[in-house]
Amino acid sequence: MLNQYIDQRLRPFVNYHQDNWSALLPAIDFAQAILPHESIGMSPFELEFGYKPRMQWDWKERTVEFVNPRERLNREEAQAFAKRAHDAIQWAQENLTRAQARQKKQADKHRREVDFDVGDEVLITKEGLSTERPSTKLDFQMTKPCRIIGKKGHSFVLELPESMKGVHNVFHADRLRKFPGNPLPGQVQKPPPPEIINGEQEYEVERVLASRVRWNRLEYHVAWTGCDPDPEWYPAENFKGCPHKLRQYHEERPSEAGPPVRLTDWLKAYEDGIEVLPDHPDDNKPEKKGPPRILRRTPKK
Repeated sequence: MLNQYIDQRLRPFVNYHQDNWSALLPAIDFAQAILPHESIGMSPFELEFGYKPRMQWDWKERTVEFVNPRERLNREEAQAFAKRAHDAIQWAQENLTRAQARQKKQADKHRREVDFDVGDEVLITKEGLSTERPSTKLDFQMTKPCRIIGKKGHSFVLELPESMKGVHNVFHADRLRKFPGNPLPGQVQKPPPPEIINGEQEYEVERVLASRVRWNRLEYHVAWTGCDPDPEWYPAENFKGCPHKLRQYHEERPSEAGPPVRLTDWLKAYEDGIEVLPDHPDDNKPEKKGPPRILRRTPKK
Protein backbone atom coordinates (compact mmCIF):
# COMPACT_ATOMS: atom_id res chain seq x y z
CA MET A 1 0.00 0.00 0.00
CA LEU A 2 2.83 2.43 0.83
CA ASN A 3 4.61 1.69 -2.46
CA GLN A 4 1.40 2.34 -4.39
CA TYR A 5 0.98 5.65 -2.56
CA ILE A 6 4.54 6.74 -3.44
CA ASP A 7 4.10 5.66 -7.08
CA GLN A 8 0.95 7.77 -7.43
CA ARG A 9 2.67 10.86 -6.05
CA LEU A 10 5.81 10.50 -8.18
CA ARG A 11 4.17 9.86 -11.55
CA PRO A 12 3.46 13.55 -12.40
CA PHE A 13 7.04 14.64 -11.64
CA VAL A 14 9.51 11.98 -12.83
CA ASN A 15 11.27 12.57 -16.14
CA TYR A 16 11.00 10.38 -19.18
CA HIS A 17 13.87 8.14 -18.12
CA GLN A 18 12.55 7.96 -14.54
CA ASP A 19 15.99 8.42 -13.05
CA ASN A 20 15.18 11.43 -10.86
CA TRP A 21 12.58 9.84 -8.58
CA SER A 22 14.91 9.54 -5.61
CA ALA A 23 15.60 13.29 -5.70
CA LEU A 24 11.86 13.97 -5.50
CA LEU A 25 11.22 11.81 -2.42
CA PRO A 26 12.11 14.54 0.11
CA ALA A 27 9.60 16.88 -1.51
CA ILE A 28 6.90 14.20 -1.49
CA ASP A 29 7.61 13.46 2.15
CA PHE A 30 7.54 17.15 3.05
CA ALA A 31 4.24 17.68 1.21
CA GLN A 32 2.67 14.85 3.20
CA ALA A 33 4.08 16.19 6.46
CA ILE A 34 2.68 19.72 6.03
CA LEU A 35 -0.82 18.56 5.07
CA PRO A 36 -3.20 19.17 8.02
CA HIS A 37 -4.80 16.04 9.50
CA GLU A 38 -8.38 16.32 10.68
CA SER A 39 -7.81 13.81 13.49
CA ILE A 40 -5.09 15.87 15.22
CA GLY A 41 -6.10 19.36 14.04
CA MET A 42 -2.64 20.16 12.66
CA SER A 43 0.00 18.87 10.28
CA PRO A 44 2.47 16.13 11.31
CA PHE A 45 5.28 18.67 10.73
CA GLU A 46 3.81 21.07 13.29
CA LEU A 47 3.18 18.22 15.73
CA GLU A 48 6.80 17.03 15.49
CA PHE A 49 8.64 20.38 15.49
CA GLY A 50 6.19 22.61 17.35
CA TYR A 51 5.88 25.30 14.65
CA LYS A 52 4.25 25.68 11.26
CA PRO A 53 6.39 24.97 8.19
CA ARG A 54 7.67 27.84 6.11
CA MET A 55 5.89 27.90 2.76
CA GLN A 56 7.03 31.27 1.37
CA TRP A 57 10.10 31.57 -0.83
CA ASP A 58 12.27 34.71 -0.94
CA TRP A 59 13.59 35.18 -4.50
CA LYS A 60 15.23 38.54 -3.85
CA GLU A 61 18.75 38.77 -5.25
CA ARG A 62 20.68 39.50 -2.10
CA THR A 63 24.07 39.14 -3.79
CA VAL A 64 24.79 41.71 -6.48
CA GLU A 65 28.44 41.07 -7.08
CA PHE A 66 30.00 37.64 -7.53
CA VAL A 67 33.58 36.61 -7.08
CA ASN A 68 33.51 34.41 -10.15
CA PRO A 69 31.05 32.96 -12.69
CA ARG A 70 30.92 29.69 -10.76
CA GLU A 71 29.32 31.47 -7.79
CA ARG A 72 26.63 32.95 -10.03
CA LEU A 73 26.01 29.54 -11.58
CA ASN A 74 25.76 27.90 -8.17
CA ARG A 75 23.08 30.36 -7.12
CA GLU A 76 21.14 29.93 -10.34
CA GLU A 77 21.29 26.15 -9.97
CA ALA A 78 20.19 26.40 -6.34
CA GLN A 79 17.27 28.64 -7.30
CA ALA A 80 16.26 26.26 -10.09
CA PHE A 81 16.36 23.29 -7.70
CA ALA A 82 14.36 25.21 -5.08
CA LYS A 83 11.76 26.15 -7.67
CA ARG A 84 11.41 22.53 -8.83
CA ALA A 85 11.04 21.42 -5.22
CA HIS A 86 8.49 24.16 -4.55
CA ASP A 87 6.45 23.21 -7.62
CA ALA A 88 6.63 19.53 -6.66
CA ILE A 89 5.38 20.31 -3.16
CA GLN A 90 2.46 22.33 -4.49
CA TRP A 91 1.49 19.59 -6.94
CA ALA A 92 1.85 16.89 -4.29
CA GLN A 93 -0.18 18.89 -1.79
CA GLU A 94 -2.99 19.40 -4.28
CA ASN A 95 -2.98 15.70 -5.14
CA LEU A 96 -3.01 14.72 -1.46
CA THR A 97 -5.92 17.05 -0.78
CA ARG A 98 -7.91 15.57 -3.66
CA ALA A 99 -7.03 12.03 -2.57
CA GLN A 100 -8.15 12.72 1.00
CA ALA A 101 -11.42 14.16 -0.29
CA ARG A 102 -12.04 11.03 -2.38
CA GLN A 103 -11.20 8.75 0.53
CA LYS A 104 -13.49 10.68 2.85
CA LYS A 105 -16.31 10.52 0.33
CA GLN A 106 -15.96 6.75 0.04
CA ALA A 107 -15.66 6.28 3.81
CA ASP A 108 -18.74 8.42 4.48
CA LYS A 109 -20.82 6.00 2.43
CA HIS A 110 -20.29 3.36 5.12
CA ARG A 111 -20.50 5.61 8.16
CA ARG A 112 -23.56 6.07 10.31
CA GLU A 113 -24.54 9.30 11.96
CA VAL A 114 -24.08 9.00 15.72
CA ASP A 115 -27.50 9.14 17.39
CA PHE A 116 -26.45 8.33 20.97
CA ASP A 117 -24.47 10.00 23.74
CA VAL A 118 -23.37 9.56 27.35
CA GLY A 119 -26.19 8.05 29.41
CA ASP A 120 -27.83 6.18 26.51
CA GLU A 121 -27.94 2.41 26.18
CA VAL A 122 -26.32 0.88 23.10
CA LEU A 123 -25.77 -2.53 21.53
CA ILE A 124 -22.25 -3.67 20.57
CA THR A 125 -21.61 -5.49 17.32
CA LYS A 126 -19.73 -8.73 17.98
CA GLU A 127 -17.08 -8.15 15.32
CA GLY A 128 -13.78 -9.38 16.71
CA LEU A 129 -15.30 -10.71 19.96
CA SER A 130 -14.95 -14.34 21.03
CA THR A 131 -17.86 -16.74 21.26
CA GLU A 132 -18.19 -20.32 22.49
CA ARG A 133 -21.02 -21.15 20.14
CA PRO A 134 -20.27 -23.53 17.24
CA SER A 135 -20.98 -20.98 14.48
CA THR A 136 -20.32 -17.26 14.58
CA LYS A 137 -22.64 -16.72 11.62
CA LEU A 138 -25.62 -18.18 13.48
CA ASP A 139 -24.77 -16.49 16.77
CA PHE A 140 -26.43 -13.25 17.86
CA GLN A 141 -24.67 -10.34 16.15
CA MET A 142 -25.24 -7.89 19.01
CA THR A 143 -24.55 -7.98 22.73
CA LYS A 144 -27.05 -7.10 25.42
CA PRO A 145 -27.62 -3.34 26.04
CA CYS A 146 -24.77 -1.47 27.75
CA ARG A 147 -24.85 2.05 29.16
CA ILE A 148 -22.46 4.75 27.91
CA ILE A 149 -20.57 6.26 30.86
CA GLY A 150 -18.02 8.42 29.05
CA LYS A 151 -16.58 9.61 25.75
CA LYS A 152 -13.02 9.58 24.37
CA GLY A 153 -12.61 11.32 21.02
CA HIS A 154 -14.79 9.47 18.52
CA SER A 155 -15.11 6.49 20.89
CA PHE A 156 -17.34 5.79 23.87
CA VAL A 157 -16.69 4.23 27.28
CA LEU A 158 -19.25 1.57 28.19
CA GLU A 159 -20.35 -0.08 31.41
CA LEU A 160 -19.83 -3.72 30.46
CA PRO A 161 -21.47 -6.73 32.16
CA GLU A 162 -19.48 -9.26 34.15
CA SER A 163 -19.55 -11.67 31.21
CA MET A 164 -17.35 -9.22 29.23
CA LYS A 165 -14.86 -8.59 32.03
CA GLY A 166 -11.83 -9.31 29.84
CA VAL A 167 -12.94 -6.94 27.03
CA HIS A 168 -11.68 -3.34 26.83
CA ASN A 169 -14.62 -1.02 27.54
CA VAL A 170 -13.84 1.66 24.92
CA PHE A 171 -15.57 1.20 21.53
CA HIS A 172 -15.62 3.31 18.39
CA ALA A 173 -19.00 4.68 17.36
CA ASP A 174 -19.03 2.40 14.28
CA ARG A 175 -19.25 -0.63 16.62
CA LEU A 176 -22.30 0.69 18.48
CA ARG A 177 -26.02 0.83 17.72
CA LYS A 178 -28.53 2.72 19.81
CA PHE A 179 -30.75 0.42 21.86
CA PRO A 180 -34.36 1.16 20.77
CA GLY A 181 -35.88 0.70 24.22
CA ASN A 182 -39.23 1.93 22.90
CA PRO A 183 -41.25 -1.09 21.69
CA LEU A 184 -44.89 -0.78 20.77
CA PRO A 185 -47.58 -1.40 23.40
CA GLY A 186 -48.12 -5.11 23.88
CA GLN A 187 -44.64 -6.04 22.69
CA VAL A 188 -43.16 -6.01 26.19
CA GLN A 189 -44.01 -8.79 28.58
CA LYS A 190 -43.01 -8.14 32.14
CA PRO A 191 -41.11 -11.07 33.62
CA PRO A 192 -42.97 -12.96 36.32
CA PRO A 193 -42.04 -11.92 39.86
CA PRO A 194 -39.33 -14.03 41.49
CA GLU A 195 -40.15 -16.59 44.12
CA ILE A 196 -38.91 -16.02 47.65
CA ILE A 197 -37.07 -19.14 48.83
CA ASN A 198 -35.17 -19.08 52.09
CA GLY A 199 -35.42 -15.28 52.09
CA GLU A 200 -33.82 -14.86 48.64
CA GLN A 201 -35.32 -14.09 45.23
CA GLU A 202 -35.18 -16.89 42.70
CA TYR A 203 -36.30 -16.78 39.06
CA GLU A 204 -37.69 -19.72 37.13
CA VAL A 205 -35.35 -21.48 34.72
CA GLU A 206 -36.98 -21.89 31.31
CA ARG A 207 -34.27 -24.19 29.93
CA VAL A 208 -30.58 -24.95 30.26
CA LEU A 209 -28.62 -23.79 27.22
CA ALA A 210 -25.05 -24.95 27.82
CA SER A 211 -22.63 -26.30 30.42
CA ARG A 212 -18.90 -26.00 30.97
CA VAL A 213 -16.18 -26.71 33.50
CA ARG A 214 -14.09 -23.70 34.43
CA TRP A 215 -11.42 -23.81 37.11
CA ASN A 216 -12.75 -27.28 38.04
CA ARG A 217 -16.20 -25.82 38.71
CA LEU A 218 -19.28 -26.92 36.78
CA GLU A 219 -21.22 -23.94 35.39
CA TYR A 220 -24.44 -23.51 33.41
CA HIS A 221 -25.75 -20.98 30.93
CA VAL A 222 -29.55 -20.79 31.14
CA ALA A 223 -32.59 -18.93 29.83
CA TRP A 224 -34.90 -17.44 32.44
CA THR A 225 -38.68 -17.51 31.98
CA GLY A 226 -39.95 -14.17 30.64
CA CYS A 227 -36.54 -12.48 30.77
CA ASP A 228 -34.13 -11.18 28.16
CA PRO A 229 -31.15 -13.37 27.18
CA ASP A 230 -28.64 -13.58 30.01
CA PRO A 231 -24.97 -14.07 28.97
CA GLU A 232 -23.80 -14.97 32.48
CA TRP A 233 -22.59 -18.41 33.59
CA TYR A 234 -23.72 -19.66 37.01
CA PRO A 235 -22.32 -22.42 39.26
CA ALA A 236 -24.22 -25.70 39.38
CA GLU A 237 -25.14 -25.16 43.05
CA ASN A 238 -27.48 -22.34 41.98
CA PHE A 239 -29.79 -24.90 40.35
CA LYS A 240 -30.50 -27.23 43.26
CA GLY A 241 -34.12 -26.11 43.11
CA CYS A 242 -34.62 -27.22 39.49
CA PRO A 243 -32.63 -30.46 39.07
CA HIS A 244 -35.19 -31.76 36.57
CA LYS A 245 -34.05 -29.03 34.15
CA LEU A 246 -30.46 -30.20 34.50
CA ARG A 247 -31.49 -33.83 33.99
CA GLN A 248 -33.42 -32.92 30.84
CA TYR A 249 -30.46 -31.01 29.45
CA HIS A 250 -27.98 -33.84 30.04
CA GLU A 251 -30.33 -36.41 28.58
CA GLU A 252 -30.45 -34.32 25.40
CA ARG A 253 -26.73 -33.48 25.50
CA PRO A 254 -24.96 -36.50 27.03
CA SER A 255 -21.52 -35.48 25.72
CA GLU A 256 -21.51 -32.05 27.38
CA ALA A 257 -19.84 -31.25 30.70
CA GLY A 258 -21.66 -32.55 33.77
CA PRO A 259 -24.01 -33.45 35.29
CA PRO A 260 -23.25 -32.60 38.94
CA VAL A 261 -22.16 -35.59 40.97
CA ARG A 262 -24.95 -34.79 43.46
CA LEU A 263 -27.71 -34.50 40.86
CA THR A 264 -29.39 -37.70 42.11
CA ASP A 265 -29.60 -36.25 45.65
CA TRP A 266 -31.04 -33.01 44.28
CA LEU A 267 -33.68 -34.90 42.28
CA LYS A 268 -34.73 -36.92 45.33
CA ALA A 269 -35.06 -33.77 47.45
CA TYR A 270 -37.03 -32.08 44.65
CA GLU A 271 -39.47 -35.04 44.44
CA ASP A 272 -39.83 -35.04 48.23
CA GLY A 273 -40.72 -31.33 48.22
CA ILE A 274 -37.60 -30.18 50.03
CA GLU A 275 -36.92 -26.61 48.87
CA VAL A 276 -33.66 -25.87 50.67
CA LEU A 277 -30.65 -28.18 50.64
CA PRO A 278 -27.52 -27.58 52.72
CA ASP A 279 -24.33 -26.72 50.85
CA HIS A 280 -21.93 -29.55 50.08
CA PRO A 281 -18.28 -29.42 48.91
CA ASP A 282 -19.19 -31.48 45.82
CA ASP A 283 -22.13 -29.30 44.68
CA ASN A 284 -20.10 -27.89 41.74
CA LYS A 285 -18.17 -31.08 40.98
CA PRO A 286 -18.94 -32.55 37.51
CA GLU A 287 -19.17 -36.24 36.65
CA LYS A 288 -17.17 -35.48 33.48
CA LYS A 289 -15.57 -32.37 32.00
CA GLY A 290 -16.97 -32.87 28.51
CA PRO A 291 -15.31 -31.91 25.21
CA PRO A 292 -12.96 -28.89 25.14
CA ARG A 293 -14.73 -25.64 24.35
CA ILE A 294 -13.34 -23.82 21.31
CA LEU A 295 -13.35 -20.05 21.37
CA ARG A 296 -14.27 -18.59 17.99
CA ARG A 297 -13.65 -14.97 17.09
CA THR A 298 -16.34 -13.21 15.10
CA PRO A 299 -14.69 -11.99 11.89
CA LYS A 300 -14.52 -8.26 11.23
CA LYS A 301 -16.28 -6.99 8.17
